[in-house]
Amino acid sequence: MRRIGVSLAIVAAVLMGSTAASAQDKKVQVNIGGGFTATVGQVHDHLGNGGNFMLGVTFNVNPHLGIEAEYGYTPVGSKTLDIPVVAPSGSTTPISAGHHMHQYTFNALVHFGDLNAKARPYAIVGGGIYDRVVQLTSPGTGVITVCDPWWFVCYPVAVPVTNVLGERSSTDFGMNYGVGVDIHLAGHVDAYVEARFHYIWGPKLSSFSSSGTLPPGVTDQDANGKYFPITFGLRF
Repeated sequence: MRRIGVSLAIVAAVLMGSTAASAQDKKVQVNIGGGFTATVGQVHDHLGNGGNFMLGVTFNVNPHLGIEAEYGYTPVGSKTLDIPVVAPSGSTTPISAGHHMHQYTFNALVHFGDLNAKARPYAIVGGGIYDRVVQLTSPGTGVITVCDPWWFVCYPVAVPVTNVLGERSSTDFGMNYGVGVDIHLAGHVDAYVEARFHYIWGPKLSSFSSSGTLPPGVTDQDANGKYFPITFGLRF
């Protein structure tokens, strides 16, 4: 009886190890996830924080290296700034900037640790194209001058508030890198948690001005983007 029990235990251990290994040996995996995205640096001074939704496909070159093609959608909360009014002078009018982003990236995933481990950490690095869209709204009235690289707008001359309202976008190259951990659940299903940093090279502020000039005292800054998403999801 004791030998039968030992034999069953050995068989169970082998089957469990085989199941865990099969999850890691899968050549193609699909991941879906979502979470919180923080705007970083000067971007946070002009735009709010938001969420993220990720959908990707990973081609596993070997048990430790995968190549991922991923689409991400990041809706970012609006932030309202008070812009000085040129006419009538001495007051301000509120301008709100809402923001969302589409990203298309190609990444390398490098997993560490034993293939049969319950949790396997990994590093991720890659690059791609980011399409950032900003919507400007205002309940105010008056004549203002607005030049903001992260709002993708520059009116170096005084214009009515209604003229700066609408939607603007910029499509640029960027890179990302971060770390995560896969947690094996069952069969071919893993849960994962991941933290990444995205850096986007944006155009100069002067490119948003129809005349190519800026108001006196305004610096020609780059509309670079910095985002820090934390994502929770599943891999199949």
